[in-house]
Amino acid sequence: MRLKNPVLMKELREWMRGKRPFAIITFYLLLLTGVFFLAWPRDFGHYPEANMGRQIFMAVLGVLMVAVVFITPAIASGAIALEKERRTIDLLQVTLLGPSEIILGKLVSSVMYLLLIVLASLPFVSIGFIVGGVSPSEIAKALLLLISVMLGLSALGVFVSLIFKRIYVANGVTYGIVVILTFGTVILDEVLRTTFYQQVPGVYLEWPYQMLLSRHLNPFFAMTTMFQSIPPGEFSRLFWLFGTKVPPWATLSLIYAGTAVVLIAVSIRYFDSLVKRGE
Repeated sequence: MRLKNPVLMKELREWMRGKRPFAIITFYLLLLTGVFFLAWPRDFGHYPEANMGRQIFMAVLGVLMVAVVFITPAIASGAIALEKERRTIDLLQVTLLGPSEIILGKLVSSVMYLLLIVLASLPFVSIGFIVGGVSPSEIAKALLLLISVMLGLSALGVFVSLIFKRIYVANGVTYGIVVILTFGTVILDEVLRTTFYQQVPGVYLEWPYQMLLSRHLNPFFAMTTMFQSIPPGEFSRLFWLFGTKVPPWATLSLIYAGTAVVLIAVSIRYFDSLVKRGE
């Protein structure tokens, strides 16, 4: 694979042309500014600095997670489907670029645009850090979680765009999966709570509740557990690292990053088969 990927350079040039990319970032920053002021304590002089810094950081992180979860499908799901609609997929197939270069170029371009949104949020994150209440390790965990979600959803979008020929279909399918991972897991979690709740208050049948991972697939649940003391029952029983139970945010990061690797490999093989069949 070449270090300078032509597909990546082409995608980045196309993304940064016109007004749309800057309009999206401007709207996002205006939204983030509004949330920032809403999260700023009204009784500033009597509010503990540690709590204030954490409240600001959580608000900014929440907006960032919403942006990543709901903007990623719109960007990534058109990666190959748009080429099919424009009838330019044949031009990609007859170049000297291999399937891995094409797929990774499309994927990395999507992730880089999302990273630009994350970088635009750093001034707001730094305010929460300067005020206090947020440690560097918590910021690192938040970035790791965001990048894992970016990679997982971007790889999902690229894979879906390979299967469908119309961009609106690829968008719809990708957003449908995202809705299941966010709202659907909340509904599943409530169903499991009701189904496996025993007569003794506070006691749950742990095995089916934990193994179905309804919570550990939801990025917003994982985000909220980063700043809470987690009861023993909330740790994932599927992953054990060096004899230590893994918290939900780390479990979700592992699942999304692992899924991204699998989907990238499958997408490369599938695109290679399309080239050989001449589709």
